Amino acid sequence: MAAKQTFYLKEFRDVIDKQAARVLQDEAFNRIKPEFDDAKQALIDEFQVDLVSQEIAAGENASNISNTLNGKGNLFSFIGFTKGEKPVENVKNQLQTEIKLLKTPDRIKRFRSSINFHFLFYCPTVKDIDDQNPMPKWSGRGWVSAIKEGIGGFWSYIYWRTFPPNKSRSTTGLQADNILRDEHYEPPTYYLQDMIKEFVARFRGRV
Repeated sequence: MAAKQTFYLKEFRDVIDKQAARVLQDEAFNRIKPEFDDAKQALIDEFQVDLVSQEIAAGENASNISNTLNGKGNLFSFIGFTKGEKPVENVKNQLQTEIKLLKTPDRIKRFRSSINFHFLFYCPTVKDIDDQNPMPKWSGRGWVSAIKEGIGGFWSYIYWRTFPPNKSRSTTGLQADNILRDEHYEPPTYYLQDMIKEFVARFRGRV
């Protein structure tokens, strides 16, 4: 279920009639819409240029530029995405589609010398994103959450230039039956969930 938040615009101190209210409603929306669209695009851009996202988007032969794997292999093959899959593109498209500002106010409050327009905006929660972007072979877990919460199995991860597709979905990563190293996946301290939180906070309770 998409997150729902409200922000407020307090302007126009003259006494107004219903016809004028409609004009002012459009004016209020037109003032905030460009800022909202810019912030939405900034969120999407920030997600795409993040080193984790760049690494996953680069596919099965990427370098570990995020340093989450201590320079060994890459996140695409470690997580187990299928060769040719575009997980970052899928999340980007979801953000593009589901983040939106509604033009019709859900509430209008009139005062003696002012009028407040309450607009709604929608932004997917991390759970919404996880539901549409699951971890390969991990029931009920999304890869976006896993990136920051942590992913097990690095101690048995093998990276090689090519494996048969029937052995490896990515064709460059496998899980060994035994422990190969005394190392762990190092999650980033900042990722999409933090970007979304900042975006929502920017417009919540806006006055």
